[in-house]
Amino acid sequence: MKLIRLAGLCLGAWLAVSLSAKDTATYPSAAAKAHVGEYATVVGKVSGVHVTGKGDTFVNLGAPYPDHDFTAVIFAADADKFGDLEPLEGQTVSVTGTIKEFKGKPEIIVSAPELLKTKPN
Repeated sequence: MKLIRLAGLCLGAWLAVSLSAKDTATYPSAAAKAHVGEYATVVGKVSGVHVTGKGDTFVNLGAPYPDHDFTAVIFAADADKFGDLEPLEGQTVSVTGTIKEFKGKPEIIVSAPELLKTKPN
């Protein structure tokens, strides 16, 4: 009986995640600030990629820094999963996750490569 209940819970959780992924809202990078707190996909053209001395990577969308619309943040602990991201400059990408605000700019912290995808230009 416990095994059946556990299987039902697992199936329910899987369905909830699958359905919510399909229903994820998509916003252009210029509109991301209006959606802070939402789990969403943000789409825009990469205006710059910067890797800090600590190994954190910032992928800016929209205008070049400091006038960018949005940032995808990849912390050093996850950077090896992504490889070199500088070739993304000029490409259109989608970034999926919870939109947060840092120093007045919207961002998504990205920890898995499947959450940062290139799109056709």
